[in-house]
Amino acid sequence: MKKLHLFSMVCLLTLLVISLAGCGKEEYDTNPRGNGNSDGEYVDLGLPSGTKWKTSNETKEDGCEFYTYEEAESAFGNKVPAKWQFEELMQYCLWEWQSDVGYKVSSYDRTSYIILPAAGSRNEEGRVFGKREVGLYWSSTDYSIPDEAWRLRFLQSWKGMNHEDYYWGFSIRLVKNE
Repeated sequence: MKKLHLFSMVCLLTLLVISLAGCGKEEYDTNPRGNGNSDGEYVDLGLPSGTKWKTSNETKEDGCEFYTYEEAESAFGNKVPAKWQFEELMQYCLWEWQSDVGYKVSSYDRTSYIILPAAGSRNEEGRVFGKREVGLYWSSTDYSIPDEAWRLRFLQSWKGMNHEDYYWGFSIRLVKNE
């Protein structure tokens, strides 16, 4: 009987931890949409490559907004932007910080834009960090160290490319290559 009681308590505690860790969902919209010059759900930001960016981040069926590198590659393949596509986005678009949201990324003529939320990240234990402070987005480009890939990282005062271990959960924004 004691074993059954202990097992029940462990199960309840596990469910509580999972529900609290979750995916960091809060009351604010972590998936706002861009607008203008759109092709369905994709926006033309006037980039030299012709790449179109999806108007919102991807979410899983359970509502989780974070993917490990392998999950992203498996689910979306070549729709996950390459490192060079994030670099092109940084070079050819206007980036304006939107308090409590993230960056509004606009074409130079400001006729179209996307919102990249600062959704934070999730570690391998399921804990969410940096919501509303940092945006982290996987690219499809492997790094030179095994089990690491390039990713976009931004804060209000900085944006750039860096690399990270595959097991971290980051946001995913898809592209449509023309």
